[in-house]
Amino acid sequence: MNVEEKRAELLRRYKEVHDVLAHPKFSDLKAQERHFTTNTYDHSIRTAHMSTRLARVFKISENDTAVAALLHDFCDRPKILEKHVEKSWIANSCYMFWHPDEASQEAAKAFSLSREQINAIESHMFPFTVHMPRSRMAFVISIADKLVTPVDFFEGLAIRFRTKRMIAPVM
Repeated sequence: MNVEEKRAELLRRYKEVHDVLAHPKFSDLKAQERHFTTNTYDHSIRTAHMSTRLARVFKISENDTAVAALLHDFCDRPKILEKHVEKSWIANSCYMFWHPDEASQEAAKAFSLSREQINAIESHMFPFTVHMPRSRMAFVISIADKLVTPVDFFEGLAIRFRTKRMIAPVM
């Protein structure tokens, strides 16, 4: 199932995701690179899709999980890197430590979220952040994000090879 089909399924099954997907800042995530081969928008759709499947298994709210999963990377990557530019070369590699707090703050400003959803967003990079998942929803989103990430990378890599847009060599 491709990203557009996953997006359509999320829209069909979960009414709460409509506001998130219609938000202009969420659409802006299409311009932010993620995992070298995809963008944050597509990654968030994949993570939400996987999270709702896991939520069904663990018998937790699929609607609330879908919203929090869509928002787990709801932040402006260039602004975060600029904010931490004094750390220069480590800024890019440390992004994974900083972005969950930024994403949870931005999501809480833009949407009415429960404390459980905010914790799920701020703890999705556990154990690499100071926030621990405090609910099954938070664990589900953290696990889904880690399952989706290698798929993002290898699917993107396959597309680049098929379209002959090879990755530039690392200097």
